[in-house]
Amino acid sequence: MATEESTINYWALSFHRLAQYCREIADDRFPAVDSALRAEAERLYTSWIESLALPEDDFSYNSRRACALAALRKRTIEIAVRVAGAGN
Repeated sequence: MATEESTINYWALSFHRLAQYCREIADDRFPAVDSALRAEAERLYTSWIESLALPEDDFSYNSRRACALAALRKRTIEIAVRVAGAGN
């Protein structure tokens, strides 16, 4: 039987929703998540906020922002899949 998490298309989620997901993990909303993963989620959340705050219309920040957001999306999805697999 598929769980709700297994039917989510994580790649379709917005950057803001992925950042919020990291915040939820860091805030201990998933009981099966260990403290190391929770700490990583907290660091990712901080990085999401910093990266989303970079100006979109400033050419000098465009590539830096795009690279940071792509890396954050990938790692957040890896964590989301791990959390979903832990039965949360």
